[in-house]
Amino acid sequence: MSAYKLTIHGKVQGVWFRQFTVDASISLGVIGWVRNDREGTVSAFIQGDEHSINQLISLLKKGPDFAEVTDIKKVPAIEDNSITDFRIKH
Repeated sequence: MSAYKLTIHGKVQGVWFRQFTVDASISLGVIGWVRNDREGTVSAFIQGDEHSINQLISLLKKGPDFAEVTDIKKVPAIEDNSITDFRIKH
């Protein structure tokens, strides 16, 4: 299993981006969390198999209808065995 920290830039708050991320992650079997950041970005911690993670990132680049993703930063992270699902973190 691989794990990554993502920072998503663009018009990603107020456009259902977090729920889109939850739905896409669950459908791909990826676990972790997503949250809005004060800077206007969205952060996510994702873990799963590399193929599913790559599929998820491809979906996130498009985002929901009203989102405009300009960049996704992907940084390797350490697996968190306490995470068992995917949720919005507040």
